Amino acid sequence: MDLSFLKTAAFWVGLLFAYLIPKMSPYIDRVLSRSWVFITDQFPGSLRRYFRGRMARKLRVVRAKRWRIAHINYEIARSNSWFIVFMGTIGVFLILLAIGPFKGLFQVNFWIGMALTCPIYIAEFVWLHFDNKVKQLIKYNSKIRITSRSTGARDAPR
Repeated sequence: MDLSFLKTAAFWVGLLFAYLIPKMSPYIDRVLSRSWVFITDQFPGSLRRYFRGRMARKLRVVRAKRWRIAHINYEIARSNSWFIVFMGTIGVFLILLAIGPFKGLFQVNFWIGMALTCPIYIAEFVWLHFDNKVKQLIKYNSKIRITSRSTGARDAPR
């Protein structure tokens, strides 16, 4: 077994990034979310209203669905199903690449080969969208306001 790749800088840089990126991800996400707030504060009123309206609509949907455990479980199952579809598209593409008609495709034309991988990316984006919805539902599931501001009555599950 040839271990000469261990002497290359590219291997060690790749290994370092593969370890550091997941460790740094929460900090990167926090900085990006703060910068997004700063950027949207600089928008004109109409664009700011549009983005705030989108966020309010998403939160209204989450508020309506966060009380229903069955709905949360349904969204979790939906997200997991899209993850299976995503992994299935990767598996099918790898099989086609290894033994099927895609075998020499990347040597012939790289861009056609990349265009044929689009179903993988589409399935990944759909899975990440549903996964984000599930994360929001779980995050807001335990957040309740005990009393209504105007009447002082208790908030009840809907």
